Amino acid sequence: MGLIYKYKINFLEVCIFMSMFGAGLISVANASEYKIIVNKNSTIDKLSPSQIKRIFLGKIRRLSSGERAVPLDLSKNSAIRKKFYSQVICKSQSQMNAYWMRLVFTGKGRPPEEVSDSDAMLEKVASVNGYIAYIKAEKLSDKVKEVMIISEGGIE
Repeated sequence: MGLIYKYKINFLEVCIFMSMFGAGLISVANASEYKIIVNKNSTIDKLSPSQIKRIFLGKIRRLSSGERAVPLDLSKNSAIRKKFYSQVICKSQSQMNAYWMRLVFTGKGRPPEEVSDSDAMLEKVASVNGYIAYIKAEKLSDKVKEVMIISEGGIE
């Protein structure tokens, strides 16, 4: 009986350790989260994952409120762009390239405008109402408004 009791305590200690370790992983994941942003004066306060997906796939150009929804992309070699498309749009960069080539060829759409880096993206969103973009969380400033958080664990 004493041996079984000893294993129960060890199992409990392992559980406590794992939960503490898990909490550490969460804080590491938060360091790599990014935000979906709009102009500070936008009437948009929150967007659903479905709305974001449809905006970045060029399926909607205006929201139900009537406000323009113009997506901005980072350059094709950007790690955050790859992560955004993988997590939110559920497509790889090559799938997105094929998607846009097909739409451009048929005259049904054009890909989002590209900007060189997060600073340029932030400035563009801050200066023009209607743009929607993604940036690393640490780049967020009071010039723009956050409408969604995306972390390693998914969309919040």
